Amino acid sequence: MQFVFDREIDHDQASWSAQVDEATYDAAVATEQIDVRVLPDNASAYEANGQVSSGLGLVITLFADLVLVGMVALLWRYRGPHSPDLHLVATEDVARARPGSSLERLDEESYAVVGEVVAIDDDGLVLDLGDRRVRVDLDGHANPVGYQQPARVIGRAAPERRTRSSAG
Repeated sequence: MQFVFDREIDHDQASWSAQVDEATYDAAVATEQIDVRVLPDNASAYEANGQVSSGLGLVITLFADLVLVGMVALLWRYRGPHSPDLHLVATEDVARARPGSSLERLDEESYAVVGEVVAIDDDGLVLDLGDRRVRVDLDGHANPVGYQQPARVIGRAAPERRTRSSAG
């Protein structure tokens, strides 16, 4: 429906439009008038009585939200806390390495690991490989590599730790 505001509201007498329901349209055609609320000094901010709006904006917003939730779920699944950690016992001294990360299986139990040192304690260190972390127990071997430096470790998979409980 096309309409024009009174001169007090819109001095230029521009033509405006609004989608209205059928009953409002029929009444406006019969009386040649339609009730419209408008903000003072801003003729473009209006709402006609009986105005209907499209649900397209809501549909687009809901679709975008679903896509975002899907992306977060994929990131959580493939890069989140489900990434496995590896626990090694060093079989050689820790060595300095070039920046980067790698995990190479040498045999049934042995691995060569390159990553950034993200934690150091008295018993070992933790290497960050990007998609996982590797805990390395030094088992008496030396570690000349410092915090946040790339290191190379050769070690064997640590045995799983099991706790014993006694039944009473």
